Amino acid sequence: MHPHDSVSPLAPSELHCRVVMDMINRPQRTQLLKMAAQKGIATVPGIEMLIAQGVAQWEIWFGKRGPEEPMRRAVLAALRAEEKSRAR
Repeated sequence: MHPHDSVSPLAPSELHCRVVMDMINRPQRTQLLKMAAQKGIATVPGIEMLIAQGVAQWEIWFGKRGPEEPMRRAVLAALRAEEKSRAR
């Protein structure tokens, strides 16, 4: 979605569900997730899929579960740094 952060693939009137999961991780709160939250729909940001993929890949490569929390912290720190540099 970046740099088209204000675009959504669906209109609010098309959201008829209990959960919306976005695959986009930049920005973390996409327009789709914002609209869903405004309608009271549970949301899952794309960053969760990215982290789950990293954990699964770690397991494939190393034969044991990946370190989910350190991966989460690293990804979130990288996204925050990127957002901060764009804001300048």
